[in-house]
Amino acid sequence: MKVVLISFGVFFLILSAIWFLALSTSGFPAFLIIQFIFLFLLGIAPLVIVIVVSKGEKPPDVRIEQKIEIKGEDLVGGDRSLEKLKCHNCGAGLETKDVKFTDMGMIVKCPYCDQVYTMEEKPKW
Repeated sequence: MKVVLISFGVFFLILSAIWFLALSTSGFPAFLIIQFIFLFLLGIAPLVIVIVVSKGEKPPDVRIEQKIEIKGEDLVGGDRSLEKLKCHNCGAGLETKDVKFTDMGMIVKCPYCDQVYTMEEKPKW
């Protein structure tokens, strides 16, 4: 709809410019001045409508969603598994409840000797 209104307005503005040229060569007769004003208003009106309507429109909402799925086995790398973990201090076997994942890494607390330490993961290469 905007394209039609803009095209309509531009057409009549060009037509009014041609009419103005005809006015300037013929000495500005009254009936040509009225026709020029009419054509000029026909050209300006659709352009003003498009501008007013465009200012009232809100830009469309852009929504971007990103879903990331991490499997549990991806969190524990290397060849280590929880069943094989042993305390570095006393050598006792550790269970799942003894290991916690935090932003500092994997924290281990031995239930036998109460030793707390961070477990470092060996590089995969």
